[in-house]
Amino acid sequence: MKKMRFLLLGLAIAAIAVSCSKDEEDSVSGNKYETTYAKMSGNYLGLAINVEYKTKADLQENEMYEVIEFKADGKFYVDGSNEGTWTQDGANVTVTSDGESVTGKIDGNLLIITLSETDEYGTISVEMHYTKM
Repeated sequence: MKKMRFLLLGLAIAAIAVSCSKDEEDSVSGNKYETTYAKMSGNYLGLAINVEYKTKADLQENEMYEVIEFKADGKFYVDGSNEGTWTQDGANVTVTSDGESVTGKIDGNLLIITLSETDEYGTISVEMHYTKM
C-alpha cells in the first residue's frame, strides 16, 4: 500500500511539473500584425545607407507600413491581399510568396523579419518589426 502511495505521489508531482513547464511559443495563426519599425542599411551605388522609420507616419510616407494577417488555413494576407502561405516552427515563422521564402522570429507580440538583397550595385538589408494588433 505504501508503494502505491509513493507511486501516486510521484505521478502527481510529474503531472504538476509538466503543467508548470514553459508554454509553447505564441502562434501567429488568426492574428494580425502591423509594421511599427523598419530599418534599411547597407551600401548601394557606393553610398552608405542607414535609415530608420520609427513612426507610423514615417512608415506610411515611405510605403513601409503594412498589415499582415495570418489565417488558420496557412495563408497570409498583406493589406487584405492574398500574398502566399505561412508555416510556424516554434518561434520561427516562414512566409512563402511567388516561390520565395523568408523566415522571421516571434518574440512575444513582436514579429521580426529581415530581408537582404545583393546585386551588382551593392547590398541592402531591411529589418521590419511587426507588432500584434
